[in-house]
Amino acid sequence: MKIIETIKKLIEKAQKTDSIQESETFMLKAQELLAKYNLDMSHVERLEIEEGITEAIQKFEEQWERDLMTGIGANNFCKVYGCPEGLRIIGNASNIEVTLFLYSFFRTRLSELSIPAYFRFLGEKSDLLGFKLEPTKKFKNQFLLDYYKGGVDGIKSKMNEKKIEMSKQEGMSGLIRLTGIEIEKYVNERYRVRTTSRRDSGSSSGVGYGRGFADGSSINVTRNKMIG
Repeated sequence: MKIIETIKKLIEKAQKTDSIQESETFMLKAQELLAKYNLDMSHVERLEIEEGITEAIQKFEEQWERDLMTGIGANNFCKVYGCPEGLRIIGNASNIEVTLFLYSFFRTRLSELSIPAYFRFLGEKSDLLGFKLEPTKKFKNQFLLDYYKGGVDGIKSKMNEKKIEMSKQEGMSGLIRLTGIEIEKYVNERYRVRTTSRRDSGSSSGVGYGRGFADGSSINVTRNKMIG
């Protein structure tokens, strides 16, 4: 571990200096140490990932909110586990920051879209039947549960497609694998993973599911909404 830390510091110095000569000297020394101890850059990357792992805890009221956070975390190099306080999000600090931002963004958008989707459904059904529907509160609540489930699945499906595309880029597959290994190590050293009971999160066969899925998979995060 000590020698890997030394190599890492040499590389950092090479990247920070404004002198080309100093940069080459630092990099040459780092390469010599890698060769001497039969190491490669994956060992340095593993240390960087391990040192950068941290966690955040969030509390949620609804099951669909928990499902949304879990799905977003999984697609942003984080792991999400149940804990007595709610959900524990574990990963690199910047990845957790992005995960929390995306959760807030998508949750807000789904909430904004859900009621208009419900009334569009009622309007379409009323026109089809030739009279105005007056559904019960129970029906409305179930529609919204199904809608949110569909919305979360739509968001996760779109994000998973992007993650698959990203994994095909040079070096990304190894980085994803290393990150997963180090997070699992972090968790196993500190916690007993907590399984949580699931509350009603809607049905994929419900009338609101398809509308939620379509809305969820069509939500876009513009560049100016992203954080650095």
